[in-house]
Amino acid sequence: MRILMMMAVAVSVTACSSGGKDGTKKVSASGTSTYGIATDGASHVAYILNAGPSYGTSGELHIADAAGKDTKIATGINIGTFGFSADGKGLLFVQQNSDPTDANLQWVDVTNPTAPPKMVFATGMQTVGITSDPKSPKIAAPLLQQGFQSPSGRFYIVGQGATPDLHVIDMTTGTDVFSRDNGAFHYLELVLPNDVMVFQDAVGGNGGISGGAGVQTLFWTDLTSGSPTSTQIDERTGNYTPTGDNKTLVYQRADTRELFAWDATARPATGTKIASDTLNFAVGGSGPVAYVGSDGSFHVVGIDGKAILDVAAATAVADPNSPVYISDDGADAYYFQHVDSQDSQGTLMHLSVSAGAAPSKVADAASLGDVHPLPDGVLLYLANVDMTGATGDAFKSARDGSGATALGTKVPIGFLSIQTPPGAGSGSAMWVSAHLTGATESMSQQLIDAVRNISGGLELTTTSGTTMIDPNARLGQYQISDDFSNLVYVGGSAFDSTVDNYVGALEFVPVATPTMKPAKPLLTGVSEVGPVVKRALFVNAPKASSPGVYFVSF
Repeated sequence: MRILMMMAVAVSVTACSSGGKDGTKKVSASGTSTYGIATDGASHVAYILNAGPSYGTSGELHIADAAGKDTKIATGINIGTFGFSADGKGLLFVQQNSDPTDANLQWVDVTNPTAPPKMVFATGMQTVGITSDPKSPKIAAPLLQQGFQSPSGRFYIVGQGATPDLHVIDMTTGTDVFSRDNGAFHYLELVLPNDVMVFQDAVGGNGGISGGAGVQTLFWTDLTSGSPTSTQIDERTGNYTPTGDNKTLVYQRADTRELFAWDATARPATGTKIASDTLNFAVGGSGPVAYVGSDGSFHVVGIDGKAILDVAAATAVADPNSPVYISDDGADAYYFQHVDSQDSQGTLMHLSVSAGAAPSKVADAASLGDVHPLPDGVLLYLANVDMTGATGDAFKSARDGSGATALGTKVPIGFLSIQTPPGAGSGSAMWVSAHLTGATESMSQQLIDAVRNISGGLELTTTSGTTMIDPNARLGQYQISDDFSNLVYVGGSAFDSTVDNYVGALEFVPVATPTMKPAKPLLTGVSEVGPVVKRALFVNAPKASSPGVYFVSF
């Protein structure tokens, strides 16, 4: 098993909150405030200038680079309504129209930001209320609520119109290269790393009240082909998911509950049946598929349909609403008994696939969405979930649940996140988990960036152990560097009403030796952090001695 080795290096850092020294440079224009940074890594940053300190306000959209070249793009832009392509060649932003219930979508050529933005859609983008009150004023909806970017970063898949319709925007040119009308975006879309998109649409059901029922059909299209066209895979399909290596797509027929495997490389006319009578399922790294039967039985099959493990209903007692998990190597599978969907918990069960042993209990009151079998034989999970399904206690154990070690308590449900090195593959044993403990959430206070108002202590778990990094942190205010060498975070974070966000000091620790914290912070007065690329990042520091957006290197 290959392990990514990291050398811990002690770094001497001198703090500076005014910019221009010690790796900090203010890159934003002068103004009353900066909010809502979005980046393409460490080359460009987009942000809002001169907006008021409350959610729903708007201001000027600017783009700046690491050298401090700043360009004003548009006015009347809300926080969270803009984003870069991964390669930094294009930026999309949503702007509210004069009709407050409607918005437009525009594209910016980042290589020439002074050129006028290109209008992609003049109407049909979503707006949302500032509060849950139906009479609340409307603002443009965040970009990530209206679509998603392909893994390559070249394409943005978005819904447009009241229905909404499916559109694919080339982020390099701002061109609408593929579309499906009549509400196609309501269905599932998936884009593979090679920019082949698999999607569903209802065929024959768009004739209105007098029309016939639509048939939910699965298609594929190559978005890089120049003129993408749709090719049918199967009809009456339900959920689908790719294998970890993205070579095979496993999909379910909704009418028969059968599972099929479709070769995403050769792309045949249809898939090959591999299982019958299936409910929820999960796919391993190279293809073993685990699923729950409608009778409460549990099964594992290969991509070729060959049975690997069958556990009768009387033994498995799998809940029909159970999520399913399987390790990338296909050796260990997990499901739940006694599921409480409303409170996101159930009894977590383990099966050794290769040994064919009887199922064994890992934990009661375990989180349905926080089960992580890892390549080095480790299982991370949350148990002791509270009665509202808000938090649980983190545990690290062997994959079969034995030798469980308690980590932090009151970890937010759904946020026991795991990161692995980019491109390392499923065989890598390197992973990290940066998460909050002792977490609390304010449900009544809407922060300016609309990220959930969850705060607590920041804990880092690695293959080597667990370290409490800082007792006061906020969800979203920490990042693992792209080379996996450092954890960068906002420490001593506390709410500041003048910027409607949590503010603290920008600090970092080496992942390999997290107790080796530099004596001084990189920058103070920080509320937002971007991704860390080659020991550099953009941050928003509205409470620094010279407030603004900074480029920080360390």
